[in-house]
Amino acid sequence: MNSNDETSIVIEVSQEGDVEAYAVSCLEDLWHDYLHFKRQAEETFHQSSSPLLHKRYLRVAIVLLQAYLEGVVNRFCINVLRGEGKSREEQKSILRKGLDKKCEFLWSKAFGGRGQALFDNPKMGAFKSLGNKLVHLKDDGDFRLFDSLSLLLQEAGFLRKTRLLSSQS
Repeated sequence: MNSNDETSIVIEVSQEGDVEAYAVSCLEDLWHDYLHFKRQAEETFHQSSSPLLHKRYLRVAIVLLQAYLEGVVNRFCINVLRGEGKSREEQKSILRKGLDKKCEFLWSKAFGGRGQALFDNPKMGAFKSLGNKLVHLKDDGDFRLFDSLSLLLQEAGFLRKTRLLSSQS
């Protein structure tokens, strides 16, 4: 598997001589995993016996969506850097940065630095810690964050109606 997530072709030959060929893409898998856990969350929404399972599926879906989106941004960065003839080390130096810095990099390449105010917004830099907050819910503040994000994703069409964490005991 390539570290920059290009699709790889895998060919396997069994002892019996059977041949299987398939394409492997981590980004595509992340997207399909997101869709799977989103469906699971939707299916468990009305099951009063499993509210924690619903929340778990929803949390996993959101974290997978975040990973997928970062992967898409990484792919854009790689394509820009390769187009500029940058070495692997130069590519890695950009890819190791937070999502806000990668978006800033892409913005500067696309628009020559115009519209920089978008990246001066402190909320843009907070995206990096979002995954940790969702995975390690600590207090009511984190539950409100999860609820707010869930509602935003609902409004954007990524999720159907969800149970709010902060309103349940």
